[in-house]
Amino acid sequence: MRPGWYINGFLAYTLQGLLFWRGYRSGLWKRYPLFYAYLFYTTCWSVIQGIPSVLKHPSYPNVFWSSQLGAGILRFGVAAEVHRHVFPPASKLRRPASAFVVGALLVMALLYWALGASPAPSIVLDALRKIALSVAVWILLVLGLAQYYGIRAGRNVWGMAVGLLIFMGSELVHLAAMDMFPRLRTAWGYVHPITYVCMLMIWTVALWNYGPNPRIVPLHESESRELLSAWGQRWRSIADILRKVAKP
Repeated sequence: MRPGWYINGFLAYTLQGLLFWRGYRSGLWKRYPLFYAYLFYTTCWSVIQGIPSVLKHPSYPNVFWSSQLGAGILRFGVAAEVHRHVFPPASKLRRPASAFVVGALLVMALLYWALGASPAPSIVLDALRKIALSVAVWILLVLGLAQYYGIRAGRNVWGMAVGLLIFMGSELVHLAAMDMFPRLRTAWGYVHPITYVCMLMIWTVALWNYGPNPRIVPLHESESRELLSAWGQRWRSIADILRKVAKP
């Protein structure tokens, strides 16, 4: 499996480099700053963790799990990017959608508090599982509300959401296997890094160029445009008839 790890790492570094290059060339990093902050953080840590002297350092396990907590918190920023672009500030649906999402997340927080800490031996793993589940629920709620209201997500936002959801699903299985399902731990330890590369592939394709959400035209505006178009056609036909009558 060692050659496979090298190939997977090479693909990850290549895709991360492509994402930064396209983000700079197309100006996407200015449109999605929270997304690129998370990408920058995870890229830096993946480079640091690839240094042999860092891996052999006695404090590496503590530093590793601290970095994982930081990455988990920054994923809320990616969810926020999806939310604010699906429901922009000018949208009348932003307030009810935000209230619904905040309410759902508060209910989850209350459930976490009521259930208390997980009986699992690691508090860090428990915290990472709860963070991953909260991020996934946030994104799913936003996409569900968008479907309910008939809002079409653009290619950039859709790619960000789908890619992170795939990785979050794998993250939940991976974290659960580490202290709850030991038999699955080894097998999923090989699968999880591959899902990270799959997420990067989806992001690279989706964020190659700027693809905003389609503009939502209000119903009354579209109807007025149709009426104006029909009125213009009739006026032109009347003008043609008058011209023919005046100049037979």
